[in-house]
Amino acid sequence: MKDHDKPKELLIEELGELRRRLASHMGEQPLGNEVAVAGARKAAAALGSAVSAPAPAPVGPAVFDILTGNEVTGELRTGSGLRSLIDAMPFYALLVDETHRIVAANKMLLATLGMSNSEVVGGSCPQLIHDMEGAFPGCPLEKSISSGKFEEVDLYDERFERWVQSAIYPTTFETGNGKRVYHHMVRDITSRKEMEEDNRRSLEIQAVLNELLEISLRPIGLADQLELSLELIASIPWLSVMSKGSISLVEDEPEVLVLKAQRGLAPDLLEMCARVPFGRCLCGRAAETGEVVHSSCLDERHDHRYDSIIEHGHYCVPIISSGAPLGVLNLYLKHGHSRDEKELRFLRSVAGVLAGVIERKRAEERLAAQLKAVERTMHGTVEAIGRILEVRDPYTAGHQRRVGKLAGAVAGEMGLAPDRIRGIQLAAAIHDIGKISVPAEILSKPGRLTNIEFDMIKTHSEVGYQILRNIEFPWPIADMVHQHHERFGGGGYPEGLSGEEILLEARILCISDVVEAIASHRPYRAALGLEIALEEVEKCQGTFFDPAVAEACLTLFRDRKFSLG
Repeated sequence: MKDHDKPKELLIEELGELRRRLASHMGEQPLGNEVAVAGARKAAAALGSAVSAPAPAPVGPAVFDILTGNEVTGELRTGSGLRSLIDAMPFYALLVDETHRIVAANKMLLATLGMSNSEVVGGSCPQLIHDMEGAFPGCPLEKSISSGKFEEVDLYDERFERWVQSAIYPTTFETGNGKRVYHHMVRDITSRKEMEEDNRRSLEIQAVLNELLEISLRPIGLADQLELSLELIASIPWLSVMSKGSISLVEDEPEVLVLKAQRGLAPDLLEMCARVPFGRCLCGRAAETGEVVHSSCLDERHDHRYDSIIEHGHYCVPIISSGAPLGVLNLYLKHGHSRDEKELRFLRSVAGVLAGVIERKRAEERLAAQLKAVERTMHGTVEAIGRILEVRDPYTAGHQRRVGKLAGAVAGEMGLAPDRIRGIQLAAAIHDIGKISVPAEILSKPGRLTNIEFDMIKTHSEVGYQILRNIEFPWPIADMVHQHHERFGGGGYPEGLSGEEILLEARILCISDVVEAIASHRPYRAALGLEIALEEVEKCQGTFFDPAVAEACLTLFRDRKFSLG
């Protein structure tokens, strides 16, 4: 592992070890635990243990010269150790006094500045290190002088376009003219900041996708849902698109895009883009190839033009389900905007969610046209939502249906009312709806999941709850979905509920989900069989499963000869 890749805790340990070895070399005892824990907050204590007495002592000319690299008779070995110590640090390390004057600097800092030791020592730390005339607001040295404690602050270095962590550690030394000495370390934390920014962006993306899913469940037509989705996408502040665009879908006529939603299109374009054959203009090319089409200007691929058209670019993102094009998301860009892979990754995710929205809505509309009873329509729509998830995860096709069948039977064995059983079966049909926010490659991964991948899977209960919570079902469907991975003895997710805190319906869903999963084929293993599943139920009564629910489940299979098929 390279030094600059090492975590802070490991660097503290290594510096502590250097400190102990240096103290032993000088015939001194290492400092006490309390200083080691503070690690002298890294190298300040290491420097102190090598050359200081227990009480504060002035750093005379000899020590000053040693730290700055000048040879002094009788002190050279100690000075060389200190010089080696700060030069070994994989980040900027220097000593400064309370007036911000640099007392010593390591090789990494000198190399970065392109200056010699004599040019740096005695100079102003704010000017040389931070390119400022004097102490700046929030300066950690000023804070440390005031508090007498370790201080740390994150700063953006505009000269080198990177983030740094600037830390100050008080020492027990003074310069020859009575100024207290501080150990100053500056670490490059750009990678950490970029990771934090990526995580923040991921959360923002997840919020947008969840909002798209919420829009898809509103009791409005598909065209209205697409209009709202287009408005949401165009309003995202960090996405470099104009507030113009459209969504076109393939309908009855194959290989023809029909304009279904638009925002800000010129009247001339509304007519031109009403029906676009595959292969024509940018949208038609995206539908034909199944690939994102980007343009930064009005190039030769723009087949639709009119007299007053202004220069612009496009992202045309195909909306695909099961390998077939459903439509195209068309977004306008400012002239000259370059292709941005981060933007495209997000837009592909949006297109994936829109595919689910379109498929679900179309399924809902087909069912609504056939079914007149409100309850049958509601059940059909929910089943369609479940099927959309199974399109993305074909290995679990039929899972939610089988869980619903088993959950209804267990509930019946326990004597629940028919209406309550219908609610459980409805929740079972969509209990994994939150997985629509999990990448399909993770859902169908044939090997073991990493911890990060499993953590993403575990979010599906919360995501499912957020999608369903504002829908006024006759039963607590959202809560059943939210709690179906809680354990009767505690330790489940997402809330860590236990016992009667968990809805009975959710306890029934939990055992039904587990039995079906163990007995059936999964992407990462073959089916283990029903008997293994029932042995797990027996073993986990009172821990994972409600004993009463477990008993009903066992009775159902062993006495009633229930079948999952």
